[in-house]
This record gives sequence, C-alpha cells and structure tokens, in this order.
Amino acid sequence: METQKFKNREFLAYQFLKTQGVKYKKNVKLKELEKLINKLPNSEFFYEWKIMAVLKIMWHFDYINNYLENPKKIQRTIDELYFTGKIWENFLKSNWIKHGHKKKKLKSKWENTRHAFNYMWTRTTKNKNDYNLSKKMVVPRVNQIVNMLPGNSKWFKNKIVLDSGCGPARYIDCIKNYDVKEIHGLDNGSDIIEANKIKYKKRKNIKFTVGNFKKLKFKNDTFDFIFSVGVLHHCEVPIKKLMDEHRRVLKKNGKFFVFIQSSGGLQLKLWKFFRSIMKNIKINFVEDFLKNKINPLRVQGFLDHCYGELQPITRVDFEKYLKKKFSDVKRIHGIKGADVTPEIYKKDKFFKERFGDAQLRYLLTR
Repeated sequence: METQKFKNREFLAYQFLKTQGVKYKKNVKLKELEKLINKLPNSEFFYEWKIMAVLKIMWHFDYINNYLENPKKIQRTIDELYFTGKIWENFLKSNWIKHGHKKKKLKSKWENTRHAFNYMWTRTTKNKNDYNLSKKMVVPRVNQIVNMLPGNSKWFKNKIVLDSGCGPARYIDCIKNYDVKEIHGLDNGSDIIEANKIKYKKRKNIKFTVGNFKKLKFKNDTFDFIFSVGVLHHCEVPIKKLMDEHRRVLKKNGKFFVFIQSSGGLQLKLWKFFRSIMKNIKINFVEDFLKNKINPLRVQGFLDHCYGELQPITRVDFEKYLKKKFSDVKRIHGIKGADVTPEIYKKDKFFKERFGDAQLRYLLTR
C-alpha cells in the first residue's frame, strides 16, 4: 500500500513538472547527463549538488557490485539525476537559482592529478585513527605479497626497498620491521614527503625524496624490492616507459610488486564522467563539504576517482610486455573487499561489463 502511495505521489510530481516543461526521460546516456550537468552554472548550490550526484552514482555502483547485480541497474540513478538536472535548468530560466560566476581557466589534467594526490593524502590520513583505518586495508595486501616470497618476511633481511609513489607510507609502515637495510619513499607530492620525514625522523634507515616517476633519482641496480601501488597509471608518460625506468633501478633477481589500473568496463566510464563534472570544483571545497559527513576512507576514494586522471592499459598488452622484460611474472589475486580482480569476482557473470580487465596486480622478478 505504501509503495503504491509513493508511486502515485511520484506520478503526480512528474505530471506537475511536465506542465513546467520538464519531462522524465528513461535510458539517458551518460554523455547526455554529462552535457546537461556541465551546462549548469558555477555556484555553491550546484557544486554541492554535483558532489552529491557523484556520490549517489558511486555508491549505487558499489552496492550493485557488492551483491553481483546487473550493472545496468545504475541506469535508474542516471535517469533520476538527468530529471533533476532538467528541473534545475528550468528553475534557472525562472531565476529561482543564482547563476554563479565565470569558469576559471583550468590547469592541465595531469598537473591537477599531482596536486590532488598531494592534497588528499596529507588530509585524509592526517589523523592517527584515520591513518590506521587506511593502513588496515594495506596489511593483508602486504601479507599476501610477502607469503609469495622465498622465506616470506625473512626475504627482506638486509634488502634495499623502494616505495615508488609512497603516499602516506602505509606500505613502508608494514615492512619497516622486517630487518631491511634501507627503505626509500619517493613521491612527487612535497607535502606528503615532508609529513613522512617528520613521522619517521627517528628511523635513520628510512629516507624520503620528492621526485617524479619519469626519471628516477637512483642509479642502475639499486633496489632489491620495489613497490609501485596504483601510481603509474596516474602519470602522463606511457606505462611501459615508466616500467622500464623502474626495471632499470631494480637489481638482477630483484622483486617488483606493481598494481596498474586496466582498461574497459563501466567503472572507468563512470570515473571519467566524475572527472568531467567535477573539473571546475576545487578539491578543498569538496573535502570541506564531505569531511564531517562520510568516513575519511570514503572521502579519499571520492577524491581519487574525481581528480585522478588515468591512462589505463589492457591486460593482454601489459602481460605481453611483462613477459618480455621480466624472468618471472606472477599474478596476485588481491584481497576480497579491497581489490578488484577476476579471481575475487570469479562468480560474477557481469564482471567484464563492470570492470573490464580490472586491476592488474603482479609480483615480478627481474
């Protein structure tokens, strides 16, 4: 009965809006929604609505994935947001909503990406409890990698390790007590590096450096182990060239854990859509708006997908490259609840439609 009442109210609302020139449309394409939203003015009202629109799609997609439901169900949310956008468009014509200010000239998408990661990691993990919550996701990932090494954690004894794109040093935190000789944390975010230096100032064998991944500041054959976790696909340089540069500084028989985002799937289309409609909203506005509303890990994920430009690669192409360059290539299944791989989602008949080739996670030997 209550459901029917809701449907009746919904129908009456739509009928009223029709008289105002607004019609409910089904099966709206993502590009149509993107075009409509990007026509809306730059004002605080629309900034907040865009943030909530992205959050609604993002979390609906996550919900569908968690229960292995058909990803086409996201269409209802897209249709509803399009309908709402048409209402705002109508209200603007009636001067119910202020038109806002002019759009500012944007920096390059890669420059924005570098700025975004330097900004977000120093804030979403600044609080100790928030950092520990974020690190909690990393611990089982590191354990999975370590268990694949000869001798497990003992393998790291007297080894020299690089975390390339270290962020708040969660991976370094996990291996710092494995009797390693040295650990180097590299990141292009100066704020991140300064925060790490303060945090680890008493650990003489842990060093941090500001730098990029295009040309690493290290000599050939320097490291026994390299971590590169979800970083290389956020750089404008082709992934294979970045991989070559990391291989250069890895010792013979050294180990390299790499995680790259692949191509294809609805997820990547949604992330591209998010970046398009969020590009005129400053990241600090978004963080301020969300920080007291949702979990810091969810804020981090939101900012990552809205401000982190991507250059994905197919699994076939990447594996073909790896087999030419490394003596041993082992796929890593990832951790359930944290990672997206075919091994974790083996019961999902919509997997390819959802994620394309998904996350590419490998333990490599030079």
